[in-house]
Amino acid sequence: RQLACEQPLTRNMNRKAKKRGNETRRAFLSSRLTHALACLGATHRRLDGSRVKVPPQLLQDDKRAVWTSVWVTPWLGQRLRIVPDTHWEAYLNSIAAKCSEEVKRRLRQGSVRIRLDRNDRWEIRPSLLEHIGLGKGQRSITLVPGEFWIEVFSEAEWKRQIEEALKIGRAH
Repeated sequence: RQLACEQPLTRNMNRKAKKRGNETRRAFLSSRLTHALACLGATHRRLDGSRVKVPPQLLQDDKRAVWTSVWVTPWLGQRLRIVPDTHWEAYLNSIAAKCSEEVKRRLRQGSVRIRLDRNDRWEIRPSLLEHIGLGKGQRSITLVPGEFWIEVFSEAEWKRQIEEALKIGRAH
């Protein structure tokens, strides 16, 4: 028996969403994306040079098309966000409502659009890897699902954040 997050999208559901128009289709894809990310959990990966292998859960069935073209953008602190191209404008609009013009400008300037290679990897620019604190010889990262994006941390930074959250939890 398949877990809910492993169940493929049926063709019939896909056809119904297409018939309802673009707006409904986007909402439908967003719900599928959120569903796929919820099933991902924190995933540890080892970089191959500056390439990261995409978790197989994101490439199953209808999800592959969402993750083929993505934007990699620096985020506050030592982390990156990987946002599907299909959700990039919605992402920028959500930031516009919450952040200063300076933050938006820096995000746009530092963002890079990338595509999956034939080995199902994304190549992340070295400058972006430096942003998350990865220097030479450090190759371990953690992918963490967000609202409709994936956050990328160095493994050391992810462990630090977990330890900090546990300290706060114990203090209360």
